[in-house]
Amino acid sequence: MSTQPSSATFAFVTGHELGEATFRAILGLPEYGTTLSCSLLVCLDQAKSNITVGYTDLGPFAARSGVPVEYVRSIKTEAAQNLLCESGPDYLLIVGWSELAPHAVLDIPKSKHRGVARHTASYGCIGMHQTLLPEGRGRAPIPWAIIKGLNRTGVTAFLLEEAADAGGIIDQFQISIEPAETATT
Repeated sequence: MSTQPSSATFAFVTGHELGEATFRAILGLPEYGTTLSCSLLVCLDQAKSNITVGYTDLGPFAARSGVPVEYVRSIKTEAAQNLLCESGPDYLLIVGWSELAPHAVLDIPKSKHRGVARHTASYGCIGMHQTLLPEGRGRAPIPWAIIKGLNRTGVTAFLLEEAADAGGIIDQFQISIEPAETATT
C-alpha cells in the first residue's frame, strides 16, 4: 500500500489584490510542485483594469512560475467555461472576482470526478470574502465594515454556490478594525 499523498490540481480565477496574495501564498507552499499544481490562472482582462478597484495582473508572475495564463472579461462566457473545463481542475478557486460563477463553472470539478455532490474532500469550488461571513455578504465588504462602525472583520474561505457568499464556511481569520481605519489600510 502506498503512503504517498495523492496529487491535486487547481485552477485559479482572479483580478484583485486578495487573489494575488492568495495565489502567491499557495505557490509558496511546500506541497506546491509535488502534490499540488495549478493547471490554469484566469486573470481579469486588462481592459477592465481602470474600472476594477484593487485590480492586479498576476499573468507575468504566473507565466514565470510555469502556470498557463488566460485573460477573460467574464467567466460566464462559453469560451471562459471551456478554458476552465479543459484545464481539468480538482479544485476551482475564485478569489477577488466581481461576478457570480454560474453552475456550469461551479460544476467543473464535479464533472471531472463524475461526482454527485458539488463539493467533497477530493474536489470542489472555493472562494474567499473579506468579511466574517455570513456577516457582510455582497459587494464592498471592507468599506461597509468601516461605515457600520464594526470593531472587527476578517477573511472567510467558503464553498462556492450560485448565490453570493452563501456556501459553507471552510475557515475564517479575524482582523481588528482600528478607529482611524480606512479601506486602504
